[in-house]
Amino acid sequence: MSGQPVILAVDGQAEALERTAAELRRRYREDYRILCEQRPQDALVTL
Repeated sequence: MSGQPVILAVDGQAEALERTAAELRRRYREDYRILCEQRPQDALVTL
């Protein structure tokens, strides 16, 4: 596991999640691990 803090984005709409993920990575990839899930249940498992 990385020592970086994590940003976890959750959105059931795949296209919206892709756009959000791209923007988060563009802005924050140097300082954060960016994780994305479409389902809340999967996000809980990821946490």
